[in-house]
Amino acid sequence: MDCENPMGIAAGDIARRGCIDLVVACRDNTTGLECSWIYPGHTEQKLQWRQKDRIPIKTMNACDVVLADFSDRGGLDIAICQSHSYESYTHEVLIYPTSACGFKPLPKPLSIPAHNAYRILVVKTGKNKRPALVVGNRLSGSLIGNPDNCVYIGGPDGFHEPSKLELPGWGSTDMVCCDFNDDGMPDLAFANAAELSPWLDPGSFVFLQTKQGFSRIPQTLATTRAHGVVCGDLNHDGWLDLVFCGFDNSVIKIFFGSEKGYSNDHVQEIVMEENGKAYSEPRFLALADLNGDGWLDLIIPLINEDVSFVLWGGPNGFSFENKQRFNVRHACNAKVADLNGDGYPELLFGGHTQSVSEPHNAFLYIYWGGPDGFREDRCTQLPSNAINSIAVADFNNDGLLDIFIASYENGRERDLDSYIYWNRAGRGFLPWDRLPLRTHAVSGNMAADFNADGWIDLAVANHKVQGEHMAYSTVWYNGPEGFNEKNTVNLPTAGPHSMGNVDVGNILNRSPDEYYISLPKMIPDGMGISSVYWEGEVPEKTWVKIQFRMAEDEAGLCSAKWLGPTGTDTWFNSGQRVDKFFFSGPWIQYRLKLGAFNSINTPRISKIVVCFEKLGN
Repeated sequence: MDCENPMGIAAGDIARRGCIDLVVACRDNTTGLECSWIYPGHTEQKLQWRQKDRIPIKTMNACDVVLADFSDRGGLDIAICQSHSYESYTHEVLIYPTSACGFKPLPKPLSIPAHNAYRILVVKTGKNKRPALVVGNRLSGSLIGNPDNCVYIGGPDGFHEPSKLELPGWGSTDMVCCDFNDDGMPDLAFANAAELSPWLDPGSFVFLQTKQGFSRIPQTLATTRAHGVVCGDLNHDGWLDLVFCGFDNSVIKIFFGSEKGYSNDHVQEIVMEENGKAYSEPRFLALADLNGDGWLDLIIPLINEDVSFVLWGGPNGFSFENKQRFNVRHACNAKVADLNGDGYPELLFGGHTQSVSEPHNAFLYIYWGGPDGFREDRCTQLPSNAINSIAVADFNNDGLLDIFIASYENGRERDLDSYIYWNRAGRGFLPWDRLPLRTHAVSGNMAADFNADGWIDLAVANHKVQGEHMAYSTVWYNGPEGFNEKNTVNLPTAGPHSMGNVDVGNILNRSPDEYYISLPKMIPDGMGISSVYWEGEVPEKTWVKIQFRMAEDEAGLCSAKWLGPTGTDTWFNSGQRVDKFFFSGPWIQYRLKLGAFNSINTPRISKIVVCFEKLGN
């Protein structure tokens, strides 16, 4: 029998004509419309079925077929199992009541719901004469993976299910929250992977917020299976640029920001190919100035390789030829922080799934920074389980930055502990000095002081809980006694892949403060600084303070100490008087400290006024 993609077959005398009919459940598209087939039997030629006599049954992704007298009419009805529709695993089993009148014409079917069912069975149950239909369900819900992205709105009482904002995505795997258009409102960009439906990939979405909130209609950026996104001013033009990578995609794509926003025409593509090899599986990107030259560098973890890269930034932009290789196995994530307080950033890579049949080979890699950069002989490895996300924060308030590593899987299971590795004074990190937290396939996190009690809390995104995508993610509240599962809040989520890859706070030390250093200035002869003030917006839970440093010549400023009213640990406020006799130069420079609790808001300073007076007055 000439039928395409047969999946199951059933035989019986459907029309009660004394011959055997065949029903083939198949995915036959030869006629232009997917169907299964009935091959009527013929009494004049026993067990003969002719191609020309076959009857189409309209089906979609048919998997199995059974014949039984479900309607108790003495004949045989046809039940065909369909695994999934175009968009959903939840589909239907079609039951054609052919026991009454046969299949000419084919009666209208009844339908019952099924969930990615691949097999159906007919069984007899008890004394009931009618047979029962057993449907073996496997998966349910969306097949294309395009649930909305969810923002839980914080408040004085914490986070609650009713208080949330939902915005469209298409299998979003990463996001950034920044003020892209410099209007004082935080905006959002989602990297859409379209992992389950790459043929429907819409690109990535940018949502610009207004005073009325977010519109559900985004700006679309032309990306391909985007998996990571980072944001920064790469070319020093004052506008934030967006960098995307994608799975099964060796192209890094940069969308340059401008006064007019982002455009699919104002982009740069960097192809990651070398010596005939394409590096096509990058994951969660990171941006930081790793070498202190004032230009952001791009960190590219590669999940299927034993190497990852840093592309060095500069006035000429990024190039795949200008890079450093790092020998890390299957890195999925990267973070930057100064873990030992020496002023140089460390570079962290999170290795992914371990090999089931080999010794443990999944690790967190810490490359220790220094004046000569990063080297393979200055690397610490800490055991892990498929790190999809990392958080660096001082979780125990001892002044040292600790590391949370999320466990996504271990090759066998997904419901397993994640860990906080403790940073100890004079010793650093050890493999056994860690706190386990029971989690479920963690794919994202955020560390912040959610309830303003002075302790860094932790939110973790559970991709699956006990095998279910439709589950929950967890907020772990911290305190003097540390983390406790009794002090958690679960929030409903649908298979989240990320919570963004940028930690709260200063990228070097995770403090709430960022700094701006002015150009050097020469004080007029015989004068000193008498007062200082500034103009601009300083929203709630933000602050601005200032220090000065002085030297006899411009070159001496670099080694001079920053000073406030009474020393290095103090700062001037706006409008505060300054001791003009002490702060008299002749060369001066000021440093602004711009602080924001949890990086929620930001001061926007438009003018700094430094007043001078003659020293003789």
